[in-house]
Amino acid sequence: MVAPALFVCLILLACQAAVQAKPRVVIVGGADLPAEVGPRFAALLAPLADSLDIYSSANFTLSPSIDDLSSEYVVFDLNDPESPYSDVVEDGSELPDDSFSIKAKFTDGGAFFVHIKGSLPPAYPPGPRPSSPVYVPVPEESTFQYGNRGLAYGIYAALEELGFAFLHPLAPATPPELVIPASTGSELVLDIQSSPKWPWRAIHIHTQHPLELTPFFQGWYTHETTTFESTPSNASEVDTFPYILENEYPLFLEWLLANRQNAFEVFLLETKAWLSFSRSEERHNRLKQYVKKAQDFGIWIGLDVPILFEQQHAFRLLPDLQIDEELNLIQIRNSIDWVMGAGWDFLGTESGSSEFTSVPAAEMLQYLDETASYLASTYPFTRLWIKVHCSTGQIAEGYIDPRNPEHGINFNFLPHYANDNVGLLVHTVEPYALEGPAFTYGNKNFSYLKDFMNYEIVESKKSVVFYPETAYWVSVDIDVPLFLPTYAERRLYDLELVIKDQEQSTNELDGQLIFSSGWEWGYWLNDVISARAAWDPLYDPTSPPSNNALPALRKSLGPLAKHFSADLAEKFENLIADWAEAELALVLNGTVDGINPPADIASFSTGLGYLEGWDTWDDISKVVQESKFVKGATMTQPDRIGLIPLRFSSEKQQQYRAHIAPLLRAMSTTFDELVQRTEKLLDDVPTYLKPLVEDIVDAGRMTYLRAKLVDDVFAYVETQTHFCPGCTSKPKLLLLAVNDTLAAAHAVVQNREQQYRVPAYRVAFWSEKNPTAYQFGYLWSVHSLHYWWRDVQRALLHVLVCNMNIINPLKLALGTGELLDTADFIERYSKFIPGLRDCLSLVGHEPDYPRDLVGLKKKFKMFFGKVQGVKWWVWLVVLLVVVAIVGAIVWFVEEVFKVLNHVWRWITGLFSSYQPIPDAEEQT
Repeated sequence: MVAPALFVCLILLACQAAVQAKPRVVIVGGADLPAEVGPRFAALLAPLADSLDIYSSANFTLSPSIDDLSSEYVVFDLNDPESPYSDVVEDGSELPDDSFSIKAKFTDGGAFFVHIKGSLPPAYPPGPRPSSPVYVPVPEESTFQYGNRGLAYGIYAALEELGFAFLHPLAPATPPELVIPASTGSELVLDIQSSPKWPWRAIHIHTQHPLELTPFFQGWYTHETTTFESTPSNASEVDTFPYILENEYPLFLEWLLANRQNAFEVFLLETKAWLSFSRSEERHNRLKQYVKKAQDFGIWIGLDVPILFEQQHAFRLLPDLQIDEELNLIQIRNSIDWVMGAGWDFLGTESGSSEFTSVPAAEMLQYLDETASYLASTYPFTRLWIKVHCSTGQIAEGYIDPRNPEHGINFNFLPHYANDNVGLLVHTVEPYALEGPAFTYGNKNFSYLKDFMNYEIVESKKSVVFYPETAYWVSVDIDVPLFLPTYAERRLYDLELVIKDQEQSTNELDGQLIFSSGWEWGYWLNDVISARAAWDPLYDPTSPPSNNALPALRKSLGPLAKHFSADLAEKFENLIADWAEAELALVLNGTVDGINPPADIASFSTGLGYLEGWDTWDDISKVVQESKFVKGATMTQPDRIGLIPLRFSSEKQQQYRAHIAPLLRAMSTTFDELVQRTEKLLDDVPTYLKPLVEDIVDAGRMTYLRAKLVDDVFAYVETQTHFCPGCTSKPKLLLLAVNDTLAAAHAVVQNREQQYRVPAYRVAFWSEKNPTAYQFGYLWSVHSLHYWWRDVQRALLHVLVCNMNIINPLKLALGTGELLDTADFIERYSKFIPGLRDCLSLVGHEPDYPRDLVGLKKKFKMFFGKVQGVKWWVWLVVLLVVVAIVGAIVWFVEEVFKVLNHVWRWITGLFSSYQPIPDAEEQT
């Protein structure tokens, strides 16, 4: 009996050893890789390898020939023609710039052999076209100085084929073991060659917003604590810049490579409160450190530095405007010298003094040309681009539109007249595409931006780059939060339009810069898809004409879906495509059952206008725009029927019943179905990828809950009108539904905050101790459900527009110096002016909803205790305490009345012969 048992044990041990066996990994070559990529490649493989050996052709000591290596080996040959393994696969192909190829096979001995080849990129980012008078040819001997980036792309593409996923910028997904393809004999099991569609593939991290890495990119410290409750306002100030530099930041840089980007840009800030630090040597040294780190990954890194643009604490090249123009030009040059001392590869800049306010056109052009000329002459091949915004209502006086000489040119298009060293960044906002509705920033659509971009590509000699968004903060989507894969679909559709428009042109777009504003709640997916689209837009020229890019969207999900089973991958691709298709119809177009809203109400009949958040200044913008008192006043988000007008306007009530109510119900029903489908996928997702899909599930669930809350809140307001027969019990039922929705959303947020890729207090804080113009993190409004509670309060209490204000527009618009002093003065004394008190004077402490909502407690009793998670026995204790206090008060009042009674009787006895009969107590 012992022998069979021992035999079984030996078999089990052998099986366990086979399951746990890790390959012996060998890396040969890679000497020309960017400095940080080789060590990072080894670090990713090491946990999955039994041993890891790294060789160059000079120190190669591995004795067996490649055919003698057994199946326990995995060998990576990295672009080294001197490698003894260089002839295992034939790869004589010539690669275009910045490209890669991967060829993999099993050797006769069973080893898995992967050959990766890459090519160098151009020496510098794209600049003026060769036909431009300011064009300077790049010297023939000049090469890209940061290493073989094409080879780096190939390494990360190979890792993806072996099970890795680089989807969230701060959380790469590592498989439990390398996923080795099945053997096909002597044939290649991997044969990939890939080249970029466009030479410029970049991402702008909008660090004017309080994002994950904003303090780091400003050279600031960040606060380090262990619990969310220890927010920066009371946390010890620990300098985590070195930690982020060596740990989190490299994850972002390798994410750029894995998603085939070649550049990124951040926005530099400064303000009076920390002016001494702004241009200090300490800050300069920190900028140098992270600039160098990016370049060591083979990435170009740039800085957005406005000239006169002063909103949101912007760092300005001309911080102190003088009457003497020469002094102004000197300031610009000195600022450029200080900035370029950190080693940036390119710069961006802005027009005007804000998104909505222009400066004299000649003055703007003078400063812009000076910036471009000085940069080109002093720092050759350092490129400069300027944002061409979609704001409306501004004309550059004295400059005609070359396409329509009878009209002055849009101020945002003024850079058309700048010298050719100024590249153009044609900027759209929010999910909207270059074609289709875009009811934001005073627009109906963005077709005029597409026309301008095409004109400049064909007629001008400047570099032209498309500059769309993948999230919009504040109040529109990511901080509600909403799951909007329609962003990704619209970005693919934009690039399809660009390709079609350029089919007959000899000139081309130089590429894309995507505007990113946060990564949680599934927004990493928008960035991944949009970023990779600049490498391969997945456009099929044989496909029939369409107003969407859903086929490309399905393909674009490959970086995640390739790690699923075939059945799960198909379900996942169809699911995300269905989300995007539903949102395109309901959220962006307001289309219900194939019927579009009437043209005269289309601007406030799209789903986004109702799902988005509405803060104080969104409401004020709406009031000002509708009043028409301020010429050119526009809203920065799509409109809606207001909750208070719905209560009192019969016209709005009719529009609501005819068009808005069906839209809100359709969104609620559709998103509920999509969420249920999304949740069903989770069980089949590989464990190491579940955090990514769980993020999508939670984001989808919040989108459904937001749609349901808005539907119920608007339906409740309708019950308060004079035109709601039979609404006696309906209001209470709707409030109960709103309560349940808020409770469910609160639970989802609490759970998701534990899964954020950085500690929640870094992105959901309430504190002025951050470099931005905001006193809260970009996800604080999610943490507090600020926009949700604001809708509820306005529905129930009809409060003024400035209620629950968390933004001071003066401090956002005025960045430094005397202007900021003026803003501080106005804020300080606005508290004495009733109309301005709530609009300009911010809450001094972090709001606690719903307890800080004056009047809501009485109207909305059922929420108290339920969402906060208070137990029944707590309420019992509170009740007993209240009873005791009331009893004590009653006893005290009775005793006081007894004393007063005795005093009164004594006084009346002094002035009257009447003698009262003693009571029993006195007789005793």
